[in-house]
Amino acid sequence: NPKSQICLIQDIDEQKRMHEALVKSEKEKAILLSHLPGMVYRCSYDSKWTTLYVSSGCHELTGYHPDQIIMNKAISYKDLIAKEYVGTLSQEWRRSLDERIPFRCEYEITPAGGGRKWVMEMGRGIYEPDGKVSALEGIVVDISDRKAKDARIQYLNDHDITTGVYNRRFFEMVKHRLDEECSVPLSIIIGDINGVRIINDAFGQLEGDKMIVTASRILQSCLRDGDILARTGGNEFSILLPNTGGEEAYSIMKSMVEAFKEYNSSATNRARHITLSFGYGTKEMSHENMDLAKKEAEKNMYKRKLLARNSYHNAILSSIMATLHEKNQET
Repeated sequence: NPKSQICLIQDIDEQKRMHEALVKSEKEKAILLSHLPGMVYRCSYDSKWTTLYVSSGCHELTGYHPDQIIMNKAISYKDLIAKEYVGTLSQEWRRSLDERIPFRCEYEITPAGGGRKWVMEMGRGIYEPDGKVSALEGIVVDISDRKAKDARIQYLNDHDITTGVYNRRFFEMVKHRLDEECSVPLSIIIGDINGVRIINDAFGQLEGDKMIVTASRILQSCLRDGDILARTGGNEFSILLPNTGGEEAYSIMKSMVEAFKEYNSSATNRARHITLSFGYGTKEMSHENMDLAKKEAEKNMYKRKLLARNSYHNAILSSIMATLHEKNQET
């Protein structure tokens, strides 16, 4: 049994104060990071971007708790990134680190609940004294609401509100682009609804709008993938047909005429029949101007409209008169 002990007593007040200050600082930092929108992270610069730290915002953003993400315990954050963006992100990170500039990118992730979520990531590299990258750190923020608003604004910029098809601004933009790219043969079909003004005067503008909406749906059903339909005037629709020659454009135009005939055959009231006057033009050679093809389409359309004018006017007026006679003979 020992009869004596040798002890070393050392003053560790300073160490204790430093430790307490460090713990306090870490708590304050954790509280601060928890109040930031999104997820703050620090990860290794390896093939999996192994997560070393994530803030508590991780759960709201990804649907996973921080301890499931840290050290890729349950899943790595990289596996949540939609596959089509992974290559671009890797390339952008390399460029950012090579040039020593901040990283910033928008992409989609697939959170635990399913679906997709748009996020914006901002980060930077952490470097060793010898210049080697030791880690990456930054913040990932949910921008799904902003993306949805941007998409809505873009939709309204590009589409006609009444029919939902493209508007004249978008049509002219695509026409100009295809013309510049020399996409030949390139055809255009122009169709104008007959008798909308009479329908507006007789039954009100709401009925005229219904006719326009129905016409747009019938036209849409006749299009192929890649064709562009736009409402370019009050009663006028224009259709761009890339890689389509004159004969094929004529065939498509005839199919549209037949589609309206089929629709009219099921409408008992002749005043509700919808007919369009069509014309088409084609840019066959790359050096030709697309505006010439458009003028040719307009000329053909107006010719057909003049030829059919009396026919559809008389049909609509007869139907309106018959309807009025049925309701009130005096009127």
